[in-house]
Amino acid sequence: MRTANREELAKVHYIRHIPTDGRALLLNSYYDDEARDWFMYMDIDGKIIRMGGGEVIRGKYWGRLPASPERDLELPVATLIAQHLSFPDIVEALHSIEDDVHQLAAIMEIYQMISNTKQVRPNDAAYLMTSEIEHLIIVIRSLYDLLQKLSKRACAKVVSLGETKKRIMTELPDSFADVALKGSTPRTEQEMIEKFRLPNALAAFYAARATKFAMLRDIRVAIEHHGKSLPIVFAMDEGMAVSVDEKPWKEFPLWKPELIRNNRFGPLRAVLAYLISDILNATTEYVGVFASIVSLPQAVSPGLKIFMRDPFGGHLVKLREILSAPWERPLKPSS
Repeated sequence: MRTANREELAKVHYIRHIPTDGRALLLNSYYDDEARDWFMYMDIDGKIIRMGGGEVIRGKYWGRLPASPERDLELPVATLIAQHLSFPDIVEALHSIEDDVHQLAAIMEIYQMISNTKQVRPNDAAYLMTSEIEHLIIVIRSLYDLLQKLSKRACAKVVSLGETKKRIMTELPDSFADVALKGSTPRTEQEMIEKFRLPNALAAFYAARATKFAMLRDIRVAIEHHGKSLPIVFAMDEGMAVSVDEKPWKEFPLWKPELIRNNRFGPLRAVLAYLISDILNATTEYVGVFASIVSLPQAVSPGLKIFMRDPFGGHLVKLREILSAPWERPLKPSS
C-alpha cells in the first residue's frame, strides 16, 4: 500500500504524472539506456528512497529500451496496465499474467534441456515432453482467462470513446469461454455484441480467437476430465518430433514440406513456439483493441515501456527465429 505523499513520489524521476483516481504507482526498477544505469525506489515509512543496485534478475522493469535485448521481452499488456490501468485489482491480474509468461519461458527451457541431454533416454524424453505440452496448454488457457479477468475489471472502470462517455461492459463473465463460445461452438461477432454489449472491435478480437481457443480448450478438457493423452512424441536425431498426420498437430498451420521428415514427422519445437507466440500475440492484440475503444486515464510516464526479464527469456525473444528454423540439429546425410 502506498504511504508516500505527492512531494515524496515526485522524487521518482521517471514518473511524470501522479494519479489521483485510485491507481497505484508501480515502483519497479527503471533502466536508463542512456546512462546504462538502474534505478530502484522504495516507499519506506512514507519516504521515497533510492536503493542500491536495482538490476532485475527475474521480473519486470520500466525502460525505453530493453537492458538486454537478447533476453528481455517487451510486454505491451503490462505497459498498458502500468501506464493507464494500475488499479489494485487490475494489477493483481497483471501479476498472474506475468507468472504465466515466466512459465512459458520455463517450458521452452525444459524442452531444450530434455532434447539435448544425452543422459535422458529417447523414450523417457518423449514421455517428459508430452507432460510439458499438457502443462503448456493449461498455461495458455489460464492466460486467456486472465485476459478475460482484465477485460471485466478494466471495462468496469473506464468509459467508451463514444459521445455519451458511458461505462461499457459492467458485468462480463469470468471465463473467456463464456464470452467466445456457446457450448463448444464459437459465437459470431454479432452474437457477442448483442449478448454482452461488446464494442465491435472487441467482439472481433474474441471472434478471431474463438476457434483456436476452442481447440485448446477441448484438448485440456480431454486431458483433465476424460483421462485422455496426447499423441506420442518422438525423439529423432534432428530434435523432438510429432506426427503431422495426427490430431491435434495436423490442425496447426505449420507444416511446410521442407520441415517434414520421412513424410510424417514435424518438429515439436515448432509446435511449442507457435503456441507460445500465438498467446503472446493475443495479449498484444488485446492492448491495441482495448485502447481503441476506451478513453484511457492519463499515462504516468509517457514513452516508457514495461519489459519482462527471465533467466530463460531468450527463448521468448527468439520465437520468430525458432519458427523459421525449428529443427535443432542438421539433418544427417543419407548413406
